[in-house]
Amino acid sequence: PTVTHWPVRPEFWERYGGKLTPTGVIQHEELGRTLARRYVEDEALVDPQDPDLGRFVHVYTSNSERCVTSAQAFLHGMFPSVPQSFSSDDQETAEDLPGIVIRVQCTREYTPVLHGFKKNTRYS
Repeated sequence: PTVTHWPVRPEFWERYGGKLTPTGVIQHEELGRTLARRYVEDEALVDPQDPDLGRFVHVYTSNSERCVTSAQAFLHGMFPSVPQSFSSDDQETAEDLPGIVIRVQCTREYTPVLHGFKKNTRYS
């Protein structure tokens, strides 16, 4: 079947090619809000006011801009009042950073956890 949901105008790709679109940001924020209703409000599994929240919530992403932006938007939706910090895989510790730490993998080598889709035959 022909793919029809991708934008065809070159202006779109010049502006957003390889980046998370504004719609994607909104979708990630909404997903975060949805999970917050379930796990923060209904189930009370985590408390956004807990100063040790960053010890319980771990976020890992590749160094792709759209992936980092996705993590930021999701966390903003789920924990809007909690600060976000960044740590790269070449830093020894993230324990002293405030809020929830987004750990960014900075190497270019293959990491199955973050890039498992690349070995999927349907990807190519």
